[in-house]
This record gives sequence, structure tokens and C-alpha cells, in this order.
Amino acid sequence: MGLSQIGPRPRDGSVRGCVPTEGGRPDSVCSVKELLPDIDRWRAKGEKVAVATVVATRRSSPRPVGSKLVVSESGELAGSVSGGCVESDVVLAAQDVLGGAPPRLLTYGITDDMALE
Repeated sequence: MGLSQIGPRPRDGSVRGCVPTEGGRPDSVCSVKELLPDIDRWRAKGEKVAVATVVATRRSSPRPVGSKLVVSESGELAGSVSGGCVESDVVLAAQDVLGGAPPRLLTYGITDDMALE
């Protein structure tokens, strides 16, 4: 499985399976309940599913604590935990877990200097 199997996010920033926060901003929080239709569909096909959850944030972050991303064994996605290169890395880690690696806590961040570049 590779990232080439994964389609792009909609241009409006919406996330499939998530309910927009107040004001309809794209920083939606996806609960497992909202993602269950996708999870059920994948499991009905016999696929394994990995769930990534934002457990903590500091300062500004693209998605709030509790946001979820589910990844199917075939590379389909629902929900969101970040965006860009961070979300791509989370997908790769989820695919590792689906392949038999142990679950793990991932940490991401940038320095203040990097944020100003």
C-alpha cells in the first residue's frame, strides 16, 4: 500500500465523516460514531482498520483534541487529524500498524523559529 492510493482532500477543507465545528470551519472533530459507516463498510469487506486520535495539542494546531482519522487496510481514509505532511506520516504509521507493527504514540511539532519562516 502506498500514499498514491489515497485521494486528495476536498478543496473546501471539508472532511468526509466529520461534523463541522460552530461556524462550519474545517477544523472539525470526528467522533468514532461519525466514522462508523466507513469503519463498518471496510470491516464488512474483511479489512483491518486503524484509528488515529489527537490526544493533546499545544498552542495552535490544525485539528482539536479528539479529532480522529481512520485508515482502512486498502488505504481509504475518513476523518482528519491534521493535514499536509503530518497527516501523511500518520497514514504511513497506521499502515505499519495494520501490517503488524505495535500501536504507538506519535509526537509532532515545530519550533517558534520554524513557524516564522
